[in-house]
Amino acid sequence: MYEYMILILAFGLATTISLWLVLDVLKRNNSLIKREYRGILVSFLGWNLCALIARFSTEPIQLMFWSKISYFFVCSATVFWFGFACKYTWNEKLYRKVVRYLIWIPHLFTFFFVIFNDQFLLIWREITIHQVGPFLYFTPEYGWWFRIHNLYCYSLSIAGCFLMVRYMVFRKKMLLPKVILLLLGALLPLILNSLYIYSRADAIIVDVSPIGFSIGLLLLTFGINRYHVLNFLPFAYETFFNAMQDGVIILDPNRIVLSTNPMVEEILSSDSTQIIGKKFDDLLTKFNKTLDIEAKVAQRRNMVSVIVRNEHKFFEIREIVLNDVNKSSGGSIFIFHDITSDINYQRELTFRQDHLQMLIDEKTRDLINSNELLQLEVLARKQTEDDYKRERDILSKTMNTSPVGIFILDNQGEITYCNQHAAEIIPFSRTEKFFQSAFSKNIKIFDCNGQVLPDIQYLFSTNQTLDNYQFSIEFPEAERKNVEMSAVSLLNEQGNIDGVVATIWDITERIASEKRLQYFATHDNLTELPNRHYFTEQLPIAIHDANQDKSMIALVFIDLDNFKSINDAFNHHHGDQLLRILGKRMKQAIRCKDTIARHGGDEFVILLSDIHEQKEIFDVIDAVQKTISEPIRMDGIEVIISASVGVAIYPSEGVDEGNIVQCSDMAMFHAKKNGKNSTCVFTPSLAPHALMRMSLRSELRNAIIRGQFYLLYQPIVSLNRDAVNAIEALIRWQHPLYGLISPDQFLPMAEENNMMELIGDWVLRTACSQSLQYMSNHKNTFLLHVNICEKELTKRLPHLVKTILEETKFPPEYLVLEIVEKFVAGSLLDYRDLFKELKSLGIKIAIDDFGSGQTAMQQLAMEVFDFVKIDQCLIKDIASNFNSQKIVTGIKNLSNALGLEVIAEGVETESQIKKLSDMNFQLIQGYYFCKPVSLKDCACYFQWEENLMMETIQ
Repeated sequence: MYEYMILILAFGLATTISLWLVLDVLKRNNSLIKREYRGILVSFLGWNLCALIARFSTEPIQLMFWSKISYFFVCSATVFWFGFACKYTWNEKLYRKVVRYLIWIPHLFTFFFVIFNDQFLLIWREITIHQVGPFLYFTPEYGWWFRIHNLYCYSLSIAGCFLMVRYMVFRKKMLLPKVILLLLGALLPLILNSLYIYSRADAIIVDVSPIGFSIGLLLLTFGINRYHVLNFLPFAYETFFNAMQDGVIILDPNRIVLSTNPMVEEILSSDSTQIIGKKFDDLLTKFNKTLDIEAKVAQRRNMVSVIVRNEHKFFEIREIVLNDVNKSSGGSIFIFHDITSDINYQRELTFRQDHLQMLIDEKTRDLINSNELLQLEVLARKQTEDDYKRERDILSKTMNTSPVGIFILDNQGEITYCNQHAAEIIPFSRTEKFFQSAFSKNIKIFDCNGQVLPDIQYLFSTNQTLDNYQFSIEFPEAERKNVEMSAVSLLNEQGNIDGVVATIWDITERIASEKRLQYFATHDNLTELPNRHYFTEQLPIAIHDANQDKSMIALVFIDLDNFKSINDAFNHHHGDQLLRILGKRMKQAIRCKDTIARHGGDEFVILLSDIHEQKEIFDVIDAVQKTISEPIRMDGIEVIISASVGVAIYPSEGVDEGNIVQCSDMAMFHAKKNGKNSTCVFTPSLAPHALMRMSLRSELRNAIIRGQFYLLYQPIVSLNRDAVNAIEALIRWQHPLYGLISPDQFLPMAEENNMMELIGDWVLRTACSQSLQYMSNHKNTFLLHVNICEKELTKRLPHLVKTILEETKFPPEYLVLEIVEKFVAGSLLDYRDLFKELKSLGIKIAIDDFGSGQTAMQQLAMEVFDFVKIDQCLIKDIASNFNSQKIVTGIKNLSNALGLEVIAEGVETESQIKKLSDMNFQLIQGYYFCKPVSLKDCACYFQWEENLMMETIQ
């Protein structure tokens, strides 16, 4: 207890001493390092005060609190000591602001770990509380962070001591007492602290480092008063030394560099740490000895040159020898004085004198030719002005004749230039502003969506370029113009828009053309009704609306009855006119909310929307049927036509979103099948028959590829020879599901699907190939008759026939093309050139079904036909009908007179044969002799002919 009280008294005395020293320093204002030294004293005072209070602690919490608080002063003392050493030794670069912050970081972490030691146990892993009388103290077991931080504090303290020793060693010996005092004041606390921490636990029970720091402070104070350790004068010398504009190097007697000022560092482009301690003679290698001529110009001997910051500089060297009291050499000082300006001045003066003399000589020579040079310059300037005027004139004419409008705006929107075309598009004067003046003239500007633009000048203020921007301008009492503009902003040096160069096109006609194209893309050119494409787009919308409104829609499919016959009887011009009239009538007969479209050919579809009762559907259909059946007069000819109508109602049984068009087509087909000029509503019972027709229509195109088509041949017999004269090729379709399909069923479908040319090509090629093969195998020849439809009567037919004949190698003299009379009735003259081109290939042409059309008799004399086949409607009752006999006799006699052979087709009875024989007919065709059979089965008829020929020979 007695010893502990002495220890408390020692702490109290140390605290009192620290407080007195702090007050004493505050009175001294002549120290440049007062702040750091004051920080040291305050840290020691805080440490002593906390240690003293901790010694009086009677509670563990109080003891630990003041012990933790004292740690802050422990940390700060080392930082202030290091800063004091850096500033005192003039090494402030080591104590820059960034370095100060970095030095504090480990202390801040340590203080944090001290405060929260109970959680981390990084400072004191274990603490033992001891009691001496009423007072407490503790002995710790240190953690790993404490030992790291303790070494860090020692490092800062020792680094400060090293700087002090290094600084004093390179100064005069008179500074040695100051060094000793400073080191004793700094090292004594470290020694006591290390003894406490690293000695055995029972040697020193309490950390007496604060007492050691107080003793150290007493030594520092003694140094301040006795040796003026913190006196201002050394630092004044240091400041003056560093501020000198001349370079100064201080050498020891061995010519080793002791110190330099910053100017030397700049001259040598090296840091002081790279210079101090080196031999001066080694440094001289960085200098270049100057030339004698430059030394002579400068009138100096000791002169050197060096490159400083990429600039060649000259220095005069002056040496001052330092002698001690015994007159012996104590070192020397070298001063480098910058004489670059003097050297440059002397050089410049010499150069100017030489240059002046040279100019005088040159000007004297130039004055002789000055008049000639002046004349040449005037001519060159005039030529330049003429070229500029000519180029400007060309540019102006080019821009004015350009089909594109060109104008230039300044940054205020005023037009500074516009060519003639731009003035025609936008009739503004040069003084007007491009967009603001639009309002004063009641001119409206619209964007591409038709919205009025209050001001589109923002386009030029926010965009540096404007590519093909479209808008429209509406002028008072004039049409709206659609224009397209491209513009490039003119930027000034600051990057701001200084103006705009713009080109403008009048695209009114182009927009109108695009609208027309868009219209014709969705409308039929002939009737101007919506087309199938438009109808296909509208149907899903109508179905969706019906689902939303819980209403019905009806799809009405209309097919004109016997339109093809009307088209054939007159001509295509009248057929087109009929479609236009009917389209206009039907459009007027439907409701405003309904849609009518031409589906193709003579087919129309009507979409009835917003239906709530089926009566509404039939009211519209009745109106449409009525307007169709009204007589139509065209070029003095009155035509009456009817239509077959199919209706599919959605929603209803068997009708859904995907098949409504097919259902209406099925219903229309059923209406046409039941006598035409009627209306049929789709029911599920109609599906099988209609599906067969639709299936055949869809599979027709692949029938050739799948080999479902085949040819039969019907012989044409010569009565007078009892021989087969020729055969006619007839197409048949063997369907894998529906069996044999007659031509009357699938050929109309083929015509609707535009497949007649494809089928005709196949028939002609196959017939030629098969017939040639038969002729080659049986050494027999005959005429091959092949039917040609109306669709094939085009300019490509001669080339096609020639190609097939060449490929199959079929003899052209045995080929006969049959053309139905009604195909060429009334327009035979139009086909004359085509028929003559065909006959030039060596083939023959027959006119088929003669007597059923309106071909004039005199047209047979056009020398294009070789055969006339009389229609079976005239042959049918020839045995009993006297009028038929007269007509057939007239046709035969006329044809024979023209050199044409006549064939009677459709012969089925013996009475017909007898009558035709009496009328001296030679060529007969019909079921009486043979139905259409395969070419192989025709062999018996050819064999029969051969037998007859043999009998005739015998």
